[in-house]
Amino acid sequence: DDLMNDMQKAIGSESKLNYAERLTKVMVNVLDMLAQRTAMMRVIDEYLVEQRRNGEDVTRKMRRHTIGGYRMIIHLVYDGIAKGEFGPVNPRMAGDILYGMLEAAAFRLVIIGAGNLDKLKESCRLAVSHLVKRQ
Repeated sequence: DDLMNDMQKAIGSESKLNYAERLTKVMVNVLDMLAQRTAMMRVIDEYLVEQRRNGEDVTRKMRRHTIGGYRMIIHLVYDGIAKGEFGPVNPRMAGDILYGMLEAAAFRLVIIGAGNLDKLKESCRLAVSHLVKRQ
C-alpha cells in the first residue's frame, strides 16, 4: 500500500512528467521493489503454492493485492491516449501486455533468481516508448 501511495503521488495530476515517463516510473518502481524484496516475495509464493495444493482459490487473493497497480497502468495508458501522447491502442490490451511484463519480471527475479534488473527495466522502457505517438 505504501508503494501504491508513493507512486500515486509521483504520477498524479500535478506531476510534471509526461505519460510515458509516468508509466515508465511505475514499472521501474515495481521492478525495484521486487528486486529489494525477493525473500519476502518467495515466502508469499510458497504460501500461495501451499494454498493451491490445499484446493484454495488464490486468484482472488492475488487480485486483491495487485488490482491497484494493474488499474494504474491502464489509466496511465488511457490518459496518455486522451492527451494525444500515445497513439491509438486499446488501453486494456496495452495494460495487459505491460502488466504481463511485470509478472514475467517477478517470475525471473523472485522464482528463478535469474533476472537482470537493468535489462528488465530497459525492456519496460522500450515497451512504453512504442506507445508514444509518432510524428
